[in-house]
Amino acid sequence: MIPYGCITTKAFSGLVAGMAAGQTLTITPAMVGSGCPQTLEEMAALEDLVQPVAAAVSTRPVRQEDAVALTVEYRSDLNGGLKTGFNLSEFGIFAQDGEQEVLILYGTLGEHPQWVEAYTPGGSVDTRRYPCTIPISRDLTVTIHYSAAAFVTAEEADEMLSAHNHAPDAHPELQAVMGGYFEGEQPGQGRPNSLYGNVVFDFGE
Repeated sequence: MIPYGCITTKAFSGLVAGMAAGQTLTITPAMVGSGCPQTLEEMAALEDLVQPVAAAVSTRPVRQEDAVALTVEYRSDLNGGLKTGFNLSEFGIFAQDGEQEVLILYGTLGEHPQWVEAYTPGGSVDTRRYPCTIPISRDLTVTIHYSAAAFVTAEEADEMLSAHNHAPDAHPELQAVMGGYFEGEQPGQGRPNSLYGNVVFDFGE
């Protein structure tokens, strides 16, 4: 079995070779799975994950000279919540190639898969992160075809919670029980929140 790491695929090489200066490589949602190839040659030839399980998210690509860096993130609360736990042993980044999506980078955890717990509403969120670097000419632009939903900072989370909690239709069950409590808030007072802990594992640095 091969050790953990990432490799760009043959599809990536073909896609980039056919792009002219100034064109854009559009990255589509990432995936995570439970499979594991046996050789580097098999990895490079993959067109999909060996055993795909769920869609993941990522950070926005950051240019680093002749490469872009981003981090794939999988959270157990995505896609309606993970119903059954699984061994996460592979992940992939896809890109748009005409009307289809192709696998451009494949990552494996080798002999060290990570168990992801099923999501329980109100419980902790199991989070896994995998930093990746994609070698690509500075003549090409890289973008993502979805909202970058990974790495919400504490400040961003606080802003989102504040905006939600002060919306007129927020927490209707508490509004019914507590009557005009929220309407009587003093400036600077915050509404009660329930913050749940996150279990976060980073894949290399």
